[in-house]
This record gives sequence, C-alpha cells and structure tokens, in this order.
Amino acid sequence: MTTLSPADRLDLQDLLLRYSYAARSTDNEDRLRDLFTDDVILDGPRGYHVGLAGLAAFAEQERGTPRPPDAPPRPYTIITNVLVEGLTDDTASIRACFFRLADTAGGVGAAQVTGSYECEARRVDGVWKVSRRICRIDGLPQFRDTEAYRNNMRYVRDAGGWRLEPAA
Repeated sequence: MTTLSPADRLDLQDLLLRYSYAARSTDNEDRLRDLFTDDVILDGPRGYHVGLAGLAAFAEQERGTPRPPDAPPRPYTIITNVLVEGLTDDTASIRACFFRLADTAGGVGAAQVTGSYECEARRVDGVWKVSRRICRIDGLPQFRDTEAYRNNMRYVRDAGGWRLEPAA
C-alpha cells in the first residue's frame, strides 16, 4: 500500500459522494459517465455491467419508468464509514457502508436498503475515476452468482420487495 496525500483522500471520498448524487439523478448520464473509467465494471445484486455501454444500461435500469413532474424525489442514499486506501500512486480502494431512504408522499421515510460499496479508483489524466464498483445489498446475493444472471434477468424493487424480470 502507498500513502495518499490528504488532497487525494478527499478527492476519492468526494468521488463516491458525487456518484451517489449522480446515481440519484440518472437523467444526466454525462454527469454519471464523468465519474467512471471507460472500462468500468459495475457489479451488484441487480446487474453486472462492463464499460460505457454497461454504464448506459445501468443508468437506464436505475432511471426506470419516467417520473411525473409532481413525483417525490428519488430516494437518498446516505454513505458512511468511508475508508480510502492507496494501492499505488494512481490506484486506490474505497470502501463504504450505505443506506437508502425510501421516498414517500410526505417526504423521506425509513431506511429501505442497507449495504456496502467496494470500489477501485484509478487516476486518469490527473482525475480520480471509479474503475470498479461492487455494490452489496444486505440480504441479496451478488447478481452474477445467481441463476437469474445466467438467464438474462434483473432484480427490480417494488412495493412487495424484490422481484425478477427480463433484462432490457
């Protein structure tokens, strides 16, 4: 392991927070794309996506159905316990816990989902970007470890919990 400068540590923590905000507002895919390397791997219970085409598919999945103008905002994801470690001068790992608050008609509600992120970041042209993001949601298997992955399915959350549907 290598020692990161305080500025690098803050940049890497901010990278994870910028991801959280961008994922909440997936209508601006360019904002999301700026945070990831071109060869990014996104791995989680609801899908395994590779590269910029995979990032576009992830954004589409997160976006879901169009929301009416008067709909409550998308749920907030609160990130905590961020641990940044330098691997080399231009690579680092970021680990963190998160919980997502459900949106309700009256505002933000109780925790809907808890889990953790394991990320790898790489400096590209002087800017830190996520090259691998593993999302683990408590209570769900990693998607690529399921039969659903082998059958081109995805997990979708609805009022009754998680359900499977064909991947788009």
